[in-house]
Formats: sequence, C-alpha cells, structure tokens
Amino acid sequence: MKVPPRATLEIRGSRISVFSGCNTGNGSVRLADGRMALSPLATTRRACAEPLATFENRYFKLLSGHPDFLTDDGMLILFAGDDSLRFRRAADSAANP
Repeated sequence: MKVPPRATLEIRGSRISVFSGCNTGNGSVRLADGRMALSPLATTRRACAEPLATFENRYFKLLSGHPDFLTDDGMLILFAGDDSLRFRRAADSAANP
C-alpha cells in the first residue's frame, strides 16, 4: 500500500510555504498574539484524488481563516473553531547530516 505524502508547513521570516500532500502554496505570514495571518496563498492547481482532496480543502480553509496557534514540545498546533492541525518540527538537516 502506498503511503500518502505528509502535509507540511514552513515559515521563514515573513514567508510561508505549504504542501497539502497534493498542491503547494506560498504567501506572506504574520504571527502575533497567538494568531497566524496569511496573505492569500499562490497555489498550484493539481486535481487531487480523494481523500486527499477533502483534506486539502480543510487544510487551506483553516490557513485562510487566520487560525490561532501554539507550540508545544516541538509541535505547531493550528486551530480554529472545532478544527485543528498538528505539525511536528522537522529535524534540522544542518545539525543532522
């Protein structure tokens, strides 16, 4: 069975790059007072098979809704209403050759 790709989120300065497992997106981000405010994302437009298409819709909708966020033990948690996503911090490739 093929393992589905993992969604990612990378913030560098005021820029954000995201990957839903199907499409990528880039934009600007501002983090303040526990909220994440993103500009509209410039995204690729690949057609995604289910169930990835449903996940992608949820992921991009959460990001565009200026979610609240918190960090806890190497995890970034985004949440808005009853929806949330968790991201594990990637190992620093420079520190782990």
